[in-house]
Amino acid sequence: MIIVAVGLFLFFKSLDYAYLFQQLPLLQKLVMWISSCSLGIYFVHVLIIEELASGHLGFKLAANSFTPLVSIPSIAILVMALSVITTMILKRIPLVRNIVP
Repeated sequence: MIIVAVGLFLFFKSLDYAYLFQQLPLLQKLVMWISSCSLGIYFVHVLIIEELASGHLGFKLAANSFTPLVSIPSIAILVMALSVITTMILKRIPLVRNIVP
């Protein structure tokens, strides 16, 4: 896993982002939007994973709910989406706006 992580890091580090964003301006907007929420996503994602796995929402969703080939990527995408949405909602609340970066 460490070798895969290092390989992915080096791959993304070697990309020419100026050219990529010039060709795909929507990708640049998406990356900038998510990066503006990254610290909030970092704080919130563990809470969302715990809520999905606990069963408080009426269902349990964990990595072993389905086959790993399906469940791990789908749960990762779901947690990312819910974390971004939660962070954006928290950024719109006036009293919380100063706390959530």
